[in-house]
Amino acid sequence: MKEIQHPMKANNTTSNRQWWLKRIYRLILENLSEFDFTNSTLAEELSISERQLYRIVKELTGLSPNLYIRQIRLQEAYKFLQTGQFHTIRELALLVGYQKIEYFTRLFTAEFGVHPMEILKQNK
Repeated sequence: MKEIQHPMKANNTTSNRQWWLKRIYRLILENLSEFDFTNSTLAEELSISERQLYRIVKELTGLSPNLYIRQIRLQEAYKFLQTGQFHTIRELALLVGYQKIEYFTRLFTAEFGVHPMEILKQNK
């Protein structure tokens, strides 16, 4: 019978690490607009404990799962803004999983050093 190993310990090769990172990234993107998509939801989707999720994401990205989810959401928001297909920040914030527009705006500005409205105006 084959022994079951910790996801990151089993063949800690580059391909194994890339597989985990791609899977986590894909799950976050698939649930991008779900404001209640959290660490526990992600862990459940991956069929691992939250503790394992924390260790895996921290090892792969240097970030906590919460910060990694936030980073992906903000990066996707930035990409969406650059396309110029959005008319309001509210619409964009909801698309990337933020219900509170002020919170989204504050996080976005802190991450990129520019208010999302400035990018929106540039790309209209």
